[in-house]
Amino acid sequence: MLWWTKIKNFVVKYWQWIVMLVTAIAFYLLGRSKDAKQQQVKFYEKWKDLEKEQREEVVEGIEDLADRTHASLVQNVIDYEEKKAKILEDAKRVDTDDFLKSKGIEKEE
Repeated sequence: MLWWTKIKNFVVKYWQWIVMLVTAIAFYLLGRSKDAKQQQVKFYEKWKDLEKEQREEVVEGIEDLADRTHASLVQNVIDYEEKKAKILEDAKRVDTDDFLKSKGIEKEE
């Protein structure tokens, strides 16, 4: 017997099983691809939502940091102005002529 005769006899004997097996594989692949596409769409939607939430958390963190930085900057400016005013007051009270005379320096006018 030749090999194609063996194959022909096998196909004739088991053709119903072969058709059923091919049909089952086709339905599995078609159903699987649709299901996989739906799962992929759901995954990307969840991923997009998660990324949006993370972005919002980062933006809120930056806003809080900006508010704290601004408050700190305002306080620093206020402290600087107070110290500057105090130094200018102290500088007005200092008599430079007496100090220069005590060092032996005469002021030229």
